[in-house]
Amino acid sequence: MGIKHSLINLIAGNYIQKRVKQALRESLPGGGAIDSDEHLYRKLTGNINKDLSSIKQERMLQIVYHLYETNPLAHRIVEMTNDFIVGEGISYEAPDKKTKAVLDEFWYDPVNLWDIKQHNKALELGLYGEQCYSVVVNEYNGRVRLGYIDPLHIDEVISDPDNAEVITHIRLKGSAGQAGRLLKVIGQDEAADSETYGYLTGDCFFFKVNSVSNSTRGRSDLLSLCDWLSGYDEFLFNRLDRAALINAFVWDITLKGLTQEEIERWLRNTPPPKPGSIRAHNENVQYKAVAPDLKTEDATNEARMIKNHILGGSGFPEHWFAEGGNANRSTAAEMGEPTIKHLKARQRYFRYMLEYIFRFALDQALIHHRLTPENDTGFQVIMPEISLKDTNTLSLSLKRVTDALQIAQERGWVSQNSASKLFAMLAGRMGFEM
Repeated sequence: MGIKHSLINLIAGNYIQKRVKQALRESLPGGGAIDSDEHLYRKLTGNINKDLSSIKQERMLQIVYHLYETNPLAHRIVEMTNDFIVGEGISYEAPDKKTKAVLDEFWYDPVNLWDIKQHNKALELGLYGEQCYSVVVNEYNGRVRLGYIDPLHIDEVISDPDNAEVITHIRLKGSAGQAGRLLKVIGQDEAADSETYGYLTGDCFFFKVNSVSNSTRGRSDLLSLCDWLSGYDEFLFNRLDRAALINAFVWDITLKGLTQEEIERWLRNTPPPKPGSIRAHNENVQYKAVAPDLKTEDATNEARMIKNHILGGSGFPEHWFAEGGNANRSTAAEMGEPTIKHLKARQRYFRYMLEYIFRFALDQALIHHRLTPENDTGFQVIMPEISLKDTNTLSLSLKRVTDALQIAQERGWVSQNSASKLFAMLAGRMGFEM
């Protein structure tokens, strides 16, 4: 009876909705006529998928890897970003000895090898725009090992239907007619009746960059530069071919009084003269070196224009790439500041990745009772400093300000609190947070 009444209510509701729509149309000018193809349109403010199609995503991954392997400029852009993010290497600290032991075990695990692999993982994050690490947790002691899932093997990234920013699952590509595996992205267990409530659980990590909020896949740092990088490479190769043609020449030889048969016999018996050799002939033979006149032009300006367009898109100033241009010491420092901001933002995201992975490793240690709630599970990931500041100049300025603040405080011009704030502000300019 319950199902029957539900169906009756549903039919009655649909009938009422149709009558209401009909009445509204009739009340509009022109009888409320609508286009016959109205059902083919979508709302302007509707939720639009911002992802590339599967084919385009795969093509992007293939192209950027090819450029990284074969294009010197593309290779350097990716490597330079990675050099600043990882630099001399990433380290970490933890005040609790047991917590530090768990992190050390994870960091130096013979499969994880984060001390070595951190460079590749930071590089590939920018190159592919995303990283997916599968996890294997030892059921006895909670030891965590990471695997690597090639972005080309990802078939679909699934988000929460109610929140596009929350990635819930990764579906891998299948093989031999079988469906691919469905992996749960690691997140906090929010089931109140679960034994792992409040801890991070799941099958894999998934991180992405260069992606808007309602896009599930990441984008490569080289995506918007691909065509320009390829065009710049082709431009330089064309100039190289042109230079080879300009340097080429042929011997034009005049043989007076000989027939065509005699000329052909002479060519067979007379090889081209070698550099530095001696050639003797009479007045009936004339040698002349002929080079092509291709009306060459200086392509420096065109090359620089294309290169700067690429570097501008990547966020790097030209004097970082073997081109001094018109930059002096002062302008070069100012031009590098926006780049430093961008690199620090990427470094901050990579630090978040490590912190999230560390938190998962510690949560597994808590779940498997290697750690207890009494243990201090706090830690700090230490990233290399990114800075182009003139430390000598800043150090002198800091000393002068310190002396001035001391005098001002002694004479009662500023309070100790104000002096501390001014000192901290200048110290912050040197990258030291107080």
